[in-house]
Amino acid sequence: MISRCYNALIRLTHGARFSDAQCGFKAARTEVIRPLLAHVVDDGWFFDTELLLLAEHNGLRVQEVPVDWVEDVDSRVRILSTTVGDVRGLVRVARAKATGAARVVDLPRRPALRSAHPDAVLAAGAGGLLWQLMVFGLIGLASTAATAALYALFRSWSPPLVANLVALVVVNLLNTEANRRLTFAGSGVSRQRVHLQGLVVFALYYALTSGALLVLGALVASPSRWLEVAVILAASAVGTAGRFVLLRNWVFPS
Repeated sequence: MISRCYNALIRLTHGARFSDAQCGFKAARTEVIRPLLAHVVDDGWFFDTELLLLAEHNGLRVQEVPVDWVEDVDSRVRILSTTVGDVRGLVRVARAKATGAARVVDLPRRPALRSAHPDAVLAAGAGGLLWQLMVFGLIGLASTAATAALYALFRSWSPPLVANLVALVVVNLLNTEANRRLTFAGSGVSRQRVHLQGLVVFALYYALTSGALLVLGALVASPSRWLEVAVILAASAVGTAGRFVLLRNWVFPS
């Protein structure tokens, strides 16, 4: 039960696609494992979890192969201290992903897939759809709130379209980078390409939100500041859904 809960926690918090992090039977190519080991911090029970999370984050394939296993009924683990250490490790790796410290730049180029069953190979990079939606949603909520706050601030000295543009430009740069590091981590797409395509997505997003303000101005002679903010929030919600589709299928294709 503890093992199942732990692996579920890994998938929930990191979007991992492997099902068993701590099975003590692993194999890797030497030229791949050495750069990864140089970035592994833990030397206890969290060691192999950290190794796999780093591998997935850096776009490596992780394949799970069934084996016959003989259980050692006399195995001893200190449950409480091990659990605390593992949770701390998950938080530390998540922080490393967010700051870019989890990137391993000297990994060899991944060889072509020669398996006759490519669906048996897991983790080409980013996590599954559920994980991406969850993380993208959290980033989107923070971005929408930041956009509304910045719009209300800039609107005190500028026209609505200018205030909307400035707010969106500032938030878009942070939003794209957050999605590159967290939502679609391990995609292998270069930062330059991500932000270039992100600008195209931003242009569409800006056209939608600005169009909403223009429609509001045509319908209401003198809309209140808070009505404008409400319209921005509604347009942002629609734009966010479209943004996810474009990011997942165009900017960060799997």
